[in-house]
Amino acid sequence: MQPSWRRIWKSIQLKPPFAAAEAALKQAEITLADHQELKQRKSAAYQPSQFERAQSQRETRSAEVDAATSKLSAAKVQAEAIIPAQLESAKASLKQAQLELERTRVLSFVDGTVEQLALNVGARATPAAMSPAMVIVPDRKASQSGRIVAGFSQVSRPRNI
Repeated sequence: MQPSWRRIWKSIQLKPPFAAAEAALKQAEITLADHQELKQRKSAAYQPSQFERAQSQRETRSAEVDAATSKLSAAKVQAEAIIPAQLESAKASLKQAQLELERTRVLSFVDGTVEQLALNVGARATPAAMSPAMVIVPDRKASQSGRIVAGFSQVSRPRNI
């Protein structure tokens, strides 16, 4: 199966303007040939101004064909090189964004309630024992005793309340 960008390329509407430019050039060449024939036969129907106009029109149509050819070549380059590269870049960006999204989940090994949350929206959580991002108070089953174990820093000073 062809990549989707190749199918898109086939549907690009550049060929009809190119064909129209070629048809206009052929018509201008026929008109110029008719005027050249009238000039060579020294016909009374020959008019120099119409001959010059036909020459000018053929040159204009030739330039239009060249411009259409250039546009067609540029579109081919874009369809064959630039668009696939942009697609690969977008896929890589999507993969990176998905990876970063996966890293936004904070998981705990125990069920419990989060207390003392030290993070703000958009902040990065890093594992550090001295400055935890949050404190989790584990849930207890009814069969467990009501004992609470807490750790206190040795450098804290008692306050008078």
